[in-house]
Amino acid sequence: MLGAGIQQWWWPLMSRPLCLPLDFLTAVDSWFKVLLPKIYPFLYHNGGNIISIQVENEYGSYRACDFKYMRHLAGLFRSLLGDKILLFTTDGPEGLRCGSLEGLYTTVDFGPADNMTRIFARLRKYEPNGPLVNSEYYTGWLDYWGQNHSTRSISSVTKGLENMLKLGASVNMYMFHGGTNFGYWNGADDKGRFLPITTSYDYDAPISEAGDPTPKFFAIRNVISKFQEVPLGPLPPPGPKMMLGPLTLHLDGNLLAFLDFLCPKGPINSFFPLTFEAVKQDHGFMLYRTYLPYTVSEPTPFWVPNNGVHDRAYVILDE
Repeated sequence: MLGAGIQQWWWPLMSRPLCLPLDFLTAVDSWFKVLLPKIYPFLYHNGGNIISIQVENEYGSYRACDFKYMRHLAGLFRSLLGDKILLFTTDGPEGLRCGSLEGLYTTVDFGPADNMTRIFARLRKYEPNGPLVNSEYYTGWLDYWGQNHSTRSISSVTKGLENMLKLGASVNMYMFHGGTNFGYWNGADDKGRFLPITTSYDYDAPISEAGDPTPKFFAIRNVISKFQEVPLGPLPPPGPKMMLGPLTLHLDGNLLAFLDFLCPKGPINSFFPLTFEAVKQDHGFMLYRTYLPYTVSEPTPFWVPNNGVHDRAYVILDE
């Protein structure tokens, strides 16, 4: 990205939106008013297999502690799905205070290394009745660019699972099946520094990203078999794999040489940089281009107004 000075030309190559609260709620309402009626026939009490629906995700960890927003969502879900469906929230132990809401069943999430006794005791403060539920039991973890593949030992996962089942708790595993974030949907963490996530979401899950059962899968099945019957018969065999070997990439040109291909409609002229929403772009990258009105011969700080860039930016000078 490059921005400064007078007239600006820029190409929407594809980034992420930043919505104002009212715009966000309007979009949420519009989306759910289409989605939830499609789900309604498949609810458990209508003969379907959807036994419960989560309202938001770990919103108690968000700094706002925003009960008004949660009440808005709960009312929207109830109006579209009725009173029979079980609605629930899920938060980490420290997020239960702000994430729980009266009328929604409260669940918690944690992994094998966490103190199960302490966490379930905390959950009981917010959900005194009904089953204990770990709605995200972490079988692995995600991978960050530049770091080793994340793994979680079979013994730790199975031990934690067995201890919860002995308590009669309900467990949902995250992830049970590894997956893939395609294109620009891999996301990132901000833990004091920007940590981009790989597009692979294998997660060291019991079923791999390729759909194959792993040793962790069989160990988990053995634990579950102590508490209830498991289906008999052989599992589907692992799928066939291609042996691609090493791949060689060849440079075809630099980014600026492909602007006509990436954005065939050409640039949008604007005196000031526009937001991604203004050009109906919701992900990817945007190229901002301008010409400096005078030569800058001394080292000069690159200043970004209005609290800075919210994602990764590349600054190019003289191509």
